[in-house]
Amino acid sequence: MNTGEFSVCQFFTNDSYEYVRKFVSAEEAVKAAHFYTHNVAASMGIVERVIITDGGDSCVFEWKKGEGIVWPENLKGLEVKSDTKIVEDQRHVTEGGTQEAVGERTEDRGETKT
Repeated sequence: MNTGEFSVCQFFTNDSYEYVRKFVSAEEAVKAAHFYTHNVAASMGIVERVIITDGGDSCVFEWKKGEGIVWPENLKGLEVKSDTKIVEDQRHVTEGGTQEAVGERTEDRGETKT
């Protein structure tokens, strides 16, 4: 995904909505979604829903009042890695590993950690 292709929208109890971020990075979108799901308006129940959409206008994150983070219907039932495994995978890719080798850990390659 390209940088700057995510948007964040919050929906209110009066059926109105507001885009709070448009065409931002994934990191900025997640930070904004966290803010808008934990701020005073969300705590008071004024905000009913917060979503992140990608450049193709697909919903990639959804939070609902009273339910928390929910999975979009098309993603329900898929196996999800734990947060720790996702962080390990991203660290490996960032440190020069390839996506194909993500599952291969240092111990599996016979290397010694220093």
